[in-house]
Parts: sequence; structure tokens; C-alpha cells
Amino acid sequence: MRDNVFDKTKEEAEDKLNELRNIIQAEYKDLPVEVSVAYGIEPSQVILDFAEEIKADLIVMGTKGAGGLKEIFFGTTTTSVTSKASVPVLAFPVTAKPHLPKSIVYATDLKWEDEAVLYPLWNFAIILDAQLTFLYVAKGGGKGIDVIRKEMENSEGFTRIRRTLKVQFAEVQSNDVFGAIQDYANETNAGVIVLGNHQKKLP
Repeated sequence: MRDNVFDKTKEEAEDKLNELRNIIQAEYKDLPVEVSVAYGIEPSQVILDFAEEIKADLIVMGTKGAGGLKEIFFGTTTTSVTSKASVPVLAFPVTAKPHLPKSIVYATDLKWEDEAVLYPLWNFAIILDAQLTFLYVAKGGGKGIDVIRKEMENSEGFTRIRRTLKVQFAEVQSNDVFGAIQDYANETNAGVIVLGNHQKKLP
């Protein structure tokens, strides 16, 4: 870009962010809000670099235009960020109505990443006072929900979760993993769907 075009674009972005900050602070006066404009060739890397610079605990991304759960995690900036981020990423459909979720669906196939997910998931559910459902999508010949439940209950992080949260297990049969997760979440009015990084590799 020529300098004058870049400067104008940067200025417009800063104006929009400042407007957003003013709207937020008008409603939540005690909430500190900072805005920043960054630029680069690859948006996902710019986001990751900025998150690392400010030592972010969470990255939140809008998913405008995504047609479903699978589209959110394939072929988008969100895909790249979630696959490389060292902190949780919250993908938020811009058409979703904002509300505090009271139901969380954690889609699990009990890979090694689950142990790393359990503790932050427990904290998140505690803060929201939410029902937590461990969802297993069986593609035929899999372990089955009873085996998954036993393995999960024997894990180190699960004891604390079970003691302090409303927890349930569910199983659905489908070859379309993402479709099954989305259908279950829609049918049960889930407020949040949680996936570990390995889930994005599922066909």
C-alpha cells in the first residue's frame, strides 16, 4: 500500500475501535478497555503475535459468514489461529445473540489433549455455573460412551470437575463428526461448544 492509503485505513480502523470502546465503557464503567490496530501479511500470525505480546489468556474471534461448525474450523483465519495458539480460542458467530451460556458441550474422543483441556474447562464452567456435557461421537467400532466415561472418571482432572459441577455424558452415532456435534448442541440449546485441537483433524 502507498503510505497515504495505509494511514487512512489505519485511521478508519482506530475510529471504529474507539467507537466500540466507548459503547462498552458506557455500559460497563469499571471495565478497562484498550484498542490497538496491527497490520501484516498473514492475519492469523498478526493475531498470535499480538496475543503473545500482551500475554492474553483468551483469544476471541468472530466467525462472520461461516455456515456451520466445520466451516469455522476449516479454511479460515480461525483455523490457523486455533491450530497454533497456546491459549484457548473462543470462536463467536457474529449472528449469535449474546447471553451467558448455561450449558457447555465438550466434544471428546479422549485424546491426550483432553488432560490439558479439563482444568481450564472446569474453571470456565465454574465461572458460568454451567451444565457440562461430555459428548462422544461414535463412528462405528469405537470405544462407546461407557468406556469413555470410565476412562474420563479415572483421569486426574475429572474428580474435581465431578465434585463441583453438574456433569453428564452423551453419545451420538454419526460419520459426520462436526455435523453431529452441531446437531447435538442445537437440539440441547448448548451455549458453548468446546473442542480440543486434535478435533480439527477429524474428517
